[in-house]
Amino acid sequence: MRSKVRVAVCDDESRAVSIISASVESLFREMGIEPWTESFRSAGDLMERSKTGRFDLIFLDISMPGMDGIQAGQALTELGVTAKVVFVSSRLDRVYDTFAVQPFGFVRKNHFLDDITEVVTRFAAMLQEDELQDRVHFKTQQGTVTLDASKVRYIESNKNVQVFHMDGKPEEYRIYSRMETLEEELEPFGFLRIHKGYLANCRYIRRFNSQTVVLTTGEELPVGRSHRQTAMGAYLSFIGSHGSTIIGK
Repeated sequence: MRSKVRVAVCDDESRAVSIISASVESLFREMGIEPWTESFRSAGDLMERSKTGRFDLIFLDISMPGMDGIQAGQALTELGVTAKVVFVSSRLDRVYDTFAVQPFGFVRKNHFLDDITEVVTRFAAMLQEDELQDRVHFKTQQGTVTLDASKVRYIESNKNVQVFHMDGKPEEYRIYSRMETLEEELEPFGFLRIHKGYLANCRYIRRFNSQTVVLTTGEELPVGRSHRQTAMGAYLSFIGSHGSTIIGK
């Protein structure tokens, strides 16, 4: 079960950013989901960050100087961003304008607590659906590729090309990305960095040896000395909440 969510909050007013962020974090934690929240004071900053980072849920103020929230939502769609967008505004006259972006929700500032509770509750319920929990999206030269993270055994780095080795499929997926970016994006799905050139899916790890990880398929992957202790800790945490497998000596 997925237990983390990545949230972006974009509003040109610092007080609004603080209130939205604190409310979202509190609501998600009450539901057993740990939020990772990043704040932005302009649509331009959010756009720039979205080129290198991935969010699951984005809260956008409509009335901002320069690029407003609706324009930002449209631009994010053009970038291939797959996060759900929630508009936050006191401008009820612009509700219909937001439909072009197909938002996940609309939070009225004069009904803030009721609306944001409804949006977060609905989003959390969506995350509980197994089919959606493990769905991840990646941008490739051919367009956006959607993969089931639970079916990825491990990821192997070849410079800036990352090779996804899939369970039950002979073909591989090649994604142009930095390994550090994938490590950050896939950590909520049970992936851990075992080597500078490898990410392994905890679901497929049978045991840790002194210098390798043995997968349930019998494949052995190298374990970097600098990554071993952190990887072991993350693995033990994973099996503590998902069930144990075998840890070798």
